[in-house]
Parts: sequence; C-alpha cells; structure tokens
Amino acid sequence: MSATVTIDFLAPADAAPGDYAQLFSNGGDGAIDYDTPADAMRYDLAPNGARTLGFGEGPYGLMPFGDAVAAGLLGYGEGPYGVMPFGGGCLTVRIEHRVDRCGAYRCAVRTFDALGNPQPDPCEELPLPIHIAPPAPTARPTKVSYNRATDVLVLNI
Repeated sequence: MSATVTIDFLAPADAAPGDYAQLFSNGGDGAIDYDTPADAMRYDLAPNGARTLGFGEGPYGLMPFGDAVAAGLLGYGEGPYGVMPFGGGCLTVRIEHRVDRCGAYRCAVRTFDALGNPQPDPCEELPLPIHIAPPAPTARPTKVSYNRATDVLVLNI
C-alpha cells in the first residue's frame, strides 16, 4: 500500500523562465535532506516561458485608464499603482509525491534559478505524519487450534 502527498504552493512573483522547484523530504524520519531531492521531478515556475504578471504589470496596469490629461492627473495605470506587482506570484504549482511506508514525514519545496542555484527564499518545512492502513485480508481466517487451558487461539490468515 502507499499514500500520495499533495502539496500546492505559489510560485515566487519574480520567477523567470527556466526557474524550477524541487521537493525535499526526510524520508519519514529525522531532518530533511536538502542535498537529495525526494524525487527527480523539476516543477517549472514559468511554464512555457511565461511569467506570472501582477495586476499592475499586465496590460490593464500599463494603459492610461482614467487618464485626465487636461487636469494634469495621472491615469489609473500610469501612477505607482499601475506599475506595482499587485497580485504577483499567482501561479499555483501542485506536487504529488508517493510514499510507501508510514512515518513522521517532513517536506519542503526549494526553488532554483535556471542555472540550478538554490534561491535564498526560506523553505517552510511542513510536517506530514503518514499512516498507511494495511491491506484488507483477501480470505477469511481459519481456526488452526484453540487451547482452553491457556485461552490461546491460533488462526491462519
């Protein structure tokens, strides 16, 4: 039997094409091993080379919405509000990782630039206690023996 751990996280707002994330784990016991990823998957932080633009960085924030040139006022998209990354980092990355045994797992997602250098952003460690139920028996147990004196029942499962 196994269990699937699903982790959703937001890509950093400044992720560039080629940047990626990897999942790290403690394997069910101890501290997280940040030298060896939990699997070989690299999760793209800028899919198809696209960056996630914030509210003020997309076309809406760059156009002169509400421009009142005659009054000498800046439009909605031309002032500081239009150039700040309001809503930046809106790409959600989903990681699904399979574990095969019970344990006190700890997981963390670390981001890397396109050259493979780890980013300085802190990794938040997530505790995940995993308890995998044993498989259900496929056949009914049969009685092998019962000792009345010791009250011991032996079953064949």
